[in-house]
Amino acid sequence: MSAKDIEIHIISYEKIPHYNENKKCLHSVFENSNLFWHPLTYTKYPLVISTLFDLAKGFFLSYYLIRKHRYSFLHCRSQIPAIVGLLMKKLMKIQFIFDMRGWWIEEKMESGHWKNSLFLPIVKFLKWTEKLSLNNCDQMIVLTHASEKILLNMYPDLKNRLTVIPTCVSINSFGEFDSLARNQIRFRLGILEDAKVLIYSGSLGGNYSVKTGIDIFTFFLKLFPGGHVIILSKTEPQIITEKLNSSIVRQDRIHIFEVNYSQVNKYLSAGDLGLILYSDSWSNIGRSPTKLAEYWLCGLPVLAPKNIGDLEMLKSRYPFGLEFFHGNNSGSINDSMTRLSLQNHRQELRKAATKYFGMKKGVDLYRMVYGRLLNDFKYPL
Repeated sequence: MSAKDIEIHIISYEKIPHYNENKKCLHSVFENSNLFWHPLTYTKYPLVISTLFDLAKGFFLSYYLIRKHRYSFLHCRSQIPAIVGLLMKKLMKIQFIFDMRGWWIEEKMESGHWKNSLFLPIVKFLKWTEKLSLNNCDQMIVLTHASEKILLNMYPDLKNRLTVIPTCVSINSFGEFDSLARNQIRFRLGILEDAKVLIYSGSLGGNYSVKTGIDIFTFFLKLFPGGHVIILSKTEPQIITEKLNSSIVRQDRIHIFEVNYSQVNKYLSAGDLGLILYSDSWSNIGRSPTKLAEYWLCGLPVLAPKNIGDLEMLKSRYPFGLEFFHGNNSGSINDSMTRLSLQNHRQELRKAATKYFGMKKGVDLYRMVYGRLLNDFKYPL
């Protein structure tokens, strides 16, 4: 069966402002293709009840579409949608892919979002449904080999059903190192040609430690007195500036921007070193940082916390592209920065990102998973 003979129907939950802003562009993607989109409205409040309401919408729409189109299988991304997949498997006898991604439940608990004791029964319920998904899925996907190892120890029967697919980046769409943008951005910010620039791209707060970030900015500016820091984030700037005001870091050397995704590669091109931040937590074993791929595509070596997903494996393959620090230990941060080579390895890093995080690799792995189910497919009654 060729790709043109396969129909894919996508159910998603969309926030109204973002949907209204981007719907024309998104709908154009599906025109004249074998992709069919069924957007539902995402509801956030009241907590818990809104999630149950969204689950009910997803259940009834899935039931209707399965009856109408007689799908081969249902692919559910993350733990909440997997509840619908479980119900459909039991009710409609349809094959079910549990795309677990990371350890989402643990992430919520460790970030403090679910620290209230009122969330305890919710956590117990979600862990119960997660276990059911692990035991009943026909195929399963995780982001890291670190997660794979843990899951196979807990559930040996997953051995022939579990596939590791790291997060992927569209290499051509994201862009590459842009020397013209580098010069223009540096000139606009008053950064000298030979000055070193540290870039952090991503959220701050919750699972992304603001304090550790500021500690690293401080050490970087001490190590490179003429250096600058660029922060690319949609996080409310006040969260960052309040912490900066209480520190001794050179605020005139720190620049905060919110930029469109299409412009990210241009700002990364202005840098010499990329930073990945996560608070120290067990759930980090399930993370596959997309930012690493984006930094590498623009030729930036990366400083990252230890014990994140498969980063140690990647460092063994590409030692010039990655260095680790331990928590917010000042000595560890300083030593890591000193060890990290800021020499030009742009071509090697781009090749590394393309090989490990490229979209082609992800497509080939998903095609393999889908092929296993299509070969065993029987239409549900």
